[in-house]
Amino acid sequence: MRLFLVFLFFLLCLIASSATLQAQPKDENTTLAILFEDPQSELLTAKLIKTLSQSGFTIQEQSLTKTINQSLKFPNRMNLSSREASNLGQALGVDVFLILRSKIVERADVGASLYGEGYLALAFVSSRSGKLILFDFIETQQPNITLASEIIAQQLIEQLPSYTQQVLSTVNKQFTPLSLDPQDAEAMEIPAEGSALAKAFDLPKFTARKQPIYTENARKMAVSAIVELEVVLRKDGKVGNVEVVHWAGFGLDESAIMAAKELKFKPALLEEKAVSSRALIRYNFNFRNQK
Repeated sequence: MRLFLVFLFFLLCLIASSATLQAQPKDENTTLAILFEDPQSELLTAKLIKTLSQSGFTIQEQSLTKTINQSLKFPNRMNLSSREASNLGQALGVDVFLILRSKIVERADVGASLYGEGYLALAFVSSRSGKLILFDFIETQQPNITLASEIIAQQLIEQLPSYTQQVLSTVNKQFTPLSLDPQDAEAMEIPAEGSALAKAFDLPKFTARKQPIYTENARKMAVSAIVELEVVLRKDGKVGNVEVVHWAGFGLDESAIMAAKELKFKPALLEEKAVSSRALIRYNFNFRNQK
């Protein structure tokens, strides 16, 4: 009888414990901070928070985001290295952060009639990896700048559910290890200057490099930026895996990747034998140099 009572007591405790755990709310939402690069885009705060909250994000309090953001000195938050972006995300204490930059301008056509153009760039960034998850560029032309601002805001809100789906899908997959081609996986880092290995190592030599195209979207926003790529230069003279380690958006990352894939080079040598190696390739995009 005593054994039965002990068993019954244990069973009741187990049921009560299970009920308590089920009653506790689960915070499964991905945390997100919103960073505005200009006063115009900041006018979208209320609509953004409402829509993103309904889409599965827990939005960081804007006063806290502003305080942290202002304490960190990044000259261009839309042109960060993966390490800088990860540091920013960790300082904010969120899973993902969203950066917005807008531009509303009044122009005149050939007949001197005025009209408004609106541009909005947005970037979702992973705090864990510092990588650019999603970038988009929205633009419109309307009879006046007021209407241009309204349409840009409307298009953004309409696109948010699609953005959310892509971002959450990427966040959920970020712990999945990437599979590299065996030739890329075996690529060696360039030895440190002065090291014993460096004495037997000859750097890869570029024989032809193409300049990447400066994109129209970048021109519209007067963007100057740096894109850095970690590129595998295979021992067979072909370009292997290309990874963006300093991103810029506006199609500039894709432009840099296309240019990198057309690199011509002689592979690195280790003890006079061709080997695959990893190289950091930098491309500079300067708005002032564009005609």
